[in-house]
Amino acid sequence: MAKSTAVLLPKQHIFIFLVALFVCSFATRNAVAQFNPTSNTTLLDLPTPDTLAKVIPESHLNLQVYNEAYDKYLRKLRSKQRNTFILDPASGMTFTQTALGNWAAGGNNQMSIRGYLLFQHKYQAPIYSNTITFNGIYAFVNTDKIMRKSEDLLRFTVSPEWKIAPRWKLTSQADLLTQFSNSYQAPGDTILTSGLLSPGTLTAALGITYAPPAGKAYITVFLSPITGRLIMVLNQELADKGVGGMKDGRNYKADFGARLEIKAGYKFYKDKLTFTTHLISMWDYNYTPNLDWTARLDMKFTTLFSCNFYIRGIYDEKIPTPRSKEGERKFLQINQSFGFGITYGFTSKKPPVPPENKYLKTRIKR
Repeated sequence: MAKSTAVLLPKQHIFIFLVALFVCSFATRNAVAQFNPTSNTTLLDLPTPDTLAKVIPESHLNLQVYNEAYDKYLRKLRSKQRNTFILDPASGMTFTQTALGNWAAGGNNQMSIRGYLLFQHKYQAPIYSNTITFNGIYAFVNTDKIMRKSEDLLRFTVSPEWKIAPRWKLTSQADLLTQFSNSYQAPGDTILTSGLLSPGTLTAALGITYAPPAGKAYITVFLSPITGRLIMVLNQELADKGVGGMKDGRNYKADFGARLEIKAGYKFYKDKLTFTTHLISMWDYNYTPNLDWTARLDMKFTTLFSCNFYIRGIYDEKIPTPRSKEGERKFLQINQSFGFGITYGFTSKKPPVPPENKYLKTRIKR
C-alpha cells in the first residue's frame, strides 16, 4: 500500500502568492470601472458649433483694429468725393467790316470782344453742403477806332445749405454784385456813370430751397422772407449824384425785404446744346420788386469752339438808365450778345466710393 506524500511550501512562497493575488484583484476592479461604466455615469456635455454661437454672439467678436494709414487714405478719398470744382472760361470775337466804304446800305466797321468766366466749388455731404460761385463777364466794342465797354459784371456768391427733406433744404446766402471798372456815358465818354462798388450790393438771405433730382433738366427755387441788402457807392462823385438811390451824399444804404431766386437749365441734342436761365428778384416793400434776369444758350461744335447767345434784363427803380429824362425816368435795361469763340470747360471727376474693410477700423463716420 503506497504512502501519500505532501509538498510543504516555504513561508516565503506563500507570502509572495498572497501579494500577487491581491494585486490582480485590484487591477481587475480598476479595469471594470474604467472601461465598463455603469448606466448611472454622466458624460461631459461639450458644446457644438451651433450652441457655441449662441453662447458667444458674433456681435461681441470685434476683430477691427485701428490703422492710421488706412484712416488717412479713406479721409483723402472722402474729401475728393465730396468736393467738386467747375471752371468754365470762354472768349469770343466778332468782326464786321463794310466793303471799304462802298456798301450802299452804309454801316460802320465794328469789332467786339467778350470774355466770360465761371468758377464754382461745391462741397456735398449727406446733410450739409456749401457752394461758392464766382462769375465774371467783361466785353467791349470797337466802333470806328473808338473802344467802349459794353458789358461788365462781377458776382461772388456763398450759399451753405442743410438738407431737411429729400427735395427741401434750409439755405443761407451771401451775394456780392458789382462791376470791374468805371463806365462812362457815350458818346462823349467823359461823364462817369458807375464803377467798382459804385454801386455795389451785398445781400444776406435766409430761406428755403426746393431742388428736385437733376438730370438733363434741373430747376431750383430759393425763397427768403428774411433778406437784408446793403447798397454801397464808394465813389463820392457818384454818391453826390444820387446813384443807387443815395441821398445827402451818403455812401451806404440798407434795405430789408424778401428775395426770390430761380435757376433752371436743360441739355439736349446729345448735350451739345445747353440752355440756362437765372432770375433774381428783391423787394423791400417800399418799391416795385427789382428783377435781374439772364438767359444763355450755348452751342458746342467741338471741344474748343462754340457759339453762344446771351441776354440780360434789369429792372430797378433805384437805378435809372443813362438816357432817362427828369420827367420821364426809365428803369428797364436790356443787354444782348451773340458770338462765336473759344471755350473750354473743366469739371473735376469724383473718385470711386471708398472701399469697405471690416478688419481695419477708421474714425470716419459712415
